[in-house]
Amino acid sequence: MRDLVMEVAGDMAVVHGLQHTRAWTRGGEEAAWWSRTTRILARTQAGWRITHEHASVPFHMDGSFRAAVDLEP
Repeated sequence: MRDLVMEVAGDMAVVHGLQHTRAWTRGGEEAAWWSRTTRILARTQAGWRITHEHASVPFHMDGSFRAAVDLEP
């Protein structure tokens, strides 16, 4: 992860940034992409807990709306 930003207000926190994911297909090919992630946390008696998580990738605005997984920060 990189470019993380954290904002805390009382017992709630928001963390967002960029996440790099790398995986291999069943055929053995490597796939890698960047996505933006946002996590909402709440402070409980047991500590901080993630209550919501969202991830997204940009898309091509050429009418195809294909995921733009070839972009890098």
